[in-house]
Amino acid sequence: MKKAIAILAIVVVLIAAAAVLLPRYLNPERYRPQIEAALHEATGWKVSLGELKLQLFGGATIRIRPVELSDPASGFRTEVKTLRIRVELKPLLKGTLAIRKIDVIKPAITLLWTEEGLQLPSLPRTTGGSAGTAGEEGRRGPKVTIARVEIRNGSLTVKHQLPRASSIWALTQVSGSILPAGKRLKLSGRVGEGGLSVTSALGGPTTIAFEGLRPENLPPWLVQDLLRPGSFLSGTLGLAPGVLRIEGNVLAKHLALLDGQAPLKRAELRLSIARKPHGWELRSFRMKALGGTLVASGSLAPKLDLNVELPLSSVEAAMAIARALHPVPAELKGPGQVQGIARIRRSSKGILTATASGTISAAVLRLMAGLPPIRQVRVRFRYEEDGRLTITSLRGILAGGGLQAKAGLVPLSPPGTLSLKAKLQGSDLRRLLLSFAVPHAREIAGSAAAEATLRTDLSSGIPGPAGLRGKVTATVTGLRIPGWDLVSTITAQLGKGGSWKDMLHALGSSGATRKGGRKKRASFDKAQLKLVMNGLPWRVSGLELDSPELEARGSGTFDPVRGTVRLQLKVRLDAALSAKLVERASFLSSLRDGSGRLVIPTIVRGPVTSPSISVDLESALSGDRGLGGLLESLLSGGG
Repeated sequence: MKKAIAILAIVVVLIAAAAVLLPRYLNPERYRPQIEAALHEATGWKVSLGELKLQLFGGATIRIRPVELSDPASGFRTEVKTLRIRVELKPLLKGTLAIRKIDVIKPAITLLWTEEGLQLPSLPRTTGGSAGTAGEEGRRGPKVTIARVEIRNGSLTVKHQLPRASSIWALTQVSGSILPAGKRLKLSGRVGEGGLSVTSALGGPTTIAFEGLRPENLPPWLVQDLLRPGSFLSGTLGLAPGVLRIEGNVLAKHLALLDGQAPLKRAELRLSIARKPHGWELRSFRMKALGGTLVASGSLAPKLDLNVELPLSSVEAAMAIARALHPVPAELKGPGQVQGIARIRRSSKGILTATASGTISAAVLRLMAGLPPIRQVRVRFRYEEDGRLTITSLRGILAGGGLQAKAGLVPLSPPGTLSLKAKLQGSDLRRLLLSFAVPHAREIAGSAAAEATLRTDLSSGIPGPAGLRGKVTATVTGLRIPGWDLVSTITAQLGKGGSWKDMLHALGSSGATRKGGRKKRASFDKAQLKLVMNGLPWRVSGLELDSPELEARGSGTFDPVRGTVRLQLKVRLDAALSAKLVERASFLSSLRDGSGRLVIPTIVRGPVTSPSISVDLESALSGDRGLGGLLESLLSGGG
């Protein structure tokens, strides 16, 4: 028992002695120069170590708090809260610091972006896994080797400092490993809600993989403040050694520029970006969406200046891509094809401008709400830097008839004044009126030809016909319209005959009215009119209606929204009908013209397809000719 107690006492004394003597013998301070040299060789940066402590329990570990690494050439700096160096004890007893792993806990790395670009820290000339040699050992101390460096819960911050703007971009939850001997680096972290990982051969190629990155969480110098918030980017990019070059593939969801009208649900991007002495160059860019392709190249920074081409693509793809880039006030429907070229630039004041030109073929084009759709369209267009969109040649079919037109929109965004100069031939009047939503237009028939000069201010918020300004000259052949039976109405009001008392009664009831029935459809061989649009109702002038039984001339107003008219006509009846009416009421002879045909002032007002028609006898019998004829008729004893 006494022997056992003695042995136990010796062991306790030895352990106590080891606890006192080993830290002194293995004083970590003697390794400070070697650790600094090893870290410098592994990173190429200046190293400053804080307090060093050696822990033997649980494995030999040197703990350093804090650690600072910096690169004087670039201003780069990183601070590490705690650095744990796990070493092999046996080599340590022989004077060699063999590091199994370095744990870098909560490193905070800061980079600076200036007008010269991202100020990256310089890389080491050599990336060997050891520090100190046999010849240097006398001066620098024991040999040091590093097997692995682990990074946990770090952060990377890029400060964007330019004369006109400043911002901060951060990569958080950074974790990874560095293998100095194998010259390999692997890092991963979070950018907002998205993830990002980096794999690199130190001094060689680097691969960056990312998923679910939002443009608003990316560095402003990377996206040039172009992308609309709400997009998601995923993909893989490669960075070439030497001259900095970025190449790879990106999958974008809900992608749109800041000025875009509607994002693309899905777009596949392939790009190549190269660092130039004074900025960044987009060497090549290709985007595929909905079967369409957009290619681009040019300068990204410090000034944006891109050449963009849309090869021959379907209307659906072209419209989707165009709306993602810029507002498009017109509506296009396929099948059809679009091709064009554009140049996009950002001025020194940050103003984005563009020019574009191309051709369009489409099944349907609608220039604006309230204008009828144009079918089987062929268009040449040009978009100017001042925001002017010009359609130099527009051909198509409007309401079944041929259309030739020129159009312009100033500015395109936000939509301003739309102007249109058009010539129409052989259109179906019914379909034309229906496109303007004229009530009861289905009951009207005819073939229309017209010339129009129109404009509308899209920014005014006044929709459809109410916002139109300009004039239209139209000719309709074979016009059929219910409620316009002028002959029956006039005959009914004037053909009763009677004495002069009957005539006075007729004068007293001037404006005797007969409503035209919708079932009674009138036919005119030809109709002509001129519409002047300056707010509702539209003004009608030069109205001419011709049929075998009459000729009508007049003017008035037309309200396309309510579908109503108010017209004053002079109806010239044919000779046979005029003679019959004069025979029944001789006082009407004063209304005959030189050829013996009655000219009857008539008022047409109300719904287009069921107006009220009034013979205006008061107007007809006023004036010298009317009263003179009446007196002559009375003195001669006539009716």
